[in-house]
Amino acid sequence: MCGSATLGRMTTLIQSAARAMPTVSVAGAQWPLNKFAAVVAALLAVGSVLLVGGTAITGAWVGAALSLAVWWGGYAAVGTRWNHGRREYAARSRREEH
Repeated sequence: MCGSATLGRMTTLIQSAARAMPTVSVAGAQWPLNKFAAVVAALLAVGSVLLVGGTAITGAWVGAALSLAVWWGGYAAVGTRWNHGRREYAARSRREEH
């Protein structure tokens, strides 16, 4: 039996334990730093491949691979949970209430 006051306290503790993802302002919108870095890295990779004389397909594959590596690497470096813990905790709590 979990009252709403107890649930609220538990959620607050979980949220305060997670570190916030650093953000960057892009055209007035806040982007997580790892996503912004992934986009910039991919654009630089595609541009570099095309500048060296590679094909557009090669540039797209290199950009996609580098983007994925930077995106997930930045996400892991900040130390946030991989399984989106707060969202899963809220869903599990709603299921238990019913």
